[in-house]
Amino acid sequence: MSATGSVVGSIDAADKSNAQKRTPPGSHAALWKDGKLTDLGTMGGRFGVATALNGKGQVVGFSAPAGMHEQHGFLWENGKFRDLGTLPGFLDYAPNAINDHGQVVGWAFSFDDIKTHATTGPDHAFLWENGRMQDLGTLGGHDSRAYAINNAGAVVGASDTGQGGAAFLYQSGRMVDLNTLVPAVGNVPLALALSRHLSIALAINDGGQIVALGNQVNNETNVFLLTPTASVTKETPIMDQSK
Repeated sequence: MSATGSVVGSIDAADKSNAQKRTPPGSHAALWKDGKLTDLGTMGGRFGVATALNGKGQVVGFSAPAGMHEQHGFLWENGKFRDLGTLPGFLDYAPNAINDHGQVVGWAFSFDDIKTHATTGPDHAFLWENGRMQDLGTLGGHDSRAYAINNAGAVVGASDTGQGGAAFLYQSGRMVDLNTLVPAVGNVPLALALSRHLSIALAINDGGQIVALGNQVNNETNVFLLTPTASVTKETPIMDQSK
C-alpha cells in the first residue's frame, strides 16, 4: 500500500476465449486507487501479480511473459509493462519492493517443478536499477531474499550465513549481518548478550530505522525496531534495538 492509500495485488481473470473448455482462471495484476480497481493485465502470459508500488505510481510484481511458464519481474508505469530482465542461473523472479527512485528489490530463484512450485536451487536477493539487475549475493550461505528498500537505496532482508539465517543490511555495495551492527556489551554483541538473534529484516524507512524479527533463546519470536545511533563509517551505522 502507498502513503496515499493505493493498493496493489491480483484478481482472477477467466480465459473467456476458452470458456467451453472451462480453463481455470489465471490472475492479473491489479491496482486499486481513488476508489477504482484497475486490471493491469499481464506481460502476455497467463498470470500476473502486483506486489508493491511507490509514491510515483510505479508498480512492480511478477508475470509470465508470452509463451513462457517462468515468472519475470515487471515494472508497470503509464499503462505499460517493462520486463526487469534476468540473472545468470535463475529462471524466476519475485520483486518485493520499489522506492521513489524506481529501484526495485526482491529475489531470484528457479522452480524445479512448475506444478508444485518446488525449489531446491538457491534464492538470491537482487537490486534492479537503471535497467540493470544485480545479484546481491549472500552472507556466505546458500540463500538470500531482499524485502525492502528506502529512498537512500539501503536494502534489508534475510540471508543464510552457512550456519543459519540472519537479517541483513545492504548498502554501498556491501551486505552486512545486522547482528554485528548492534552495540556491544563488553566484547559481546548486544544481540548475543540478550540471547537474541535477528533473523529477518522486513522494512526500512528513510531515517534508516529497520523492523526485524528476532528469535530468543526460548524460541520465542519478537519484533524489533533498530534505530541508527552513530556511525563507525558513513556506510555502516550502529543500531540500537528495542522491542
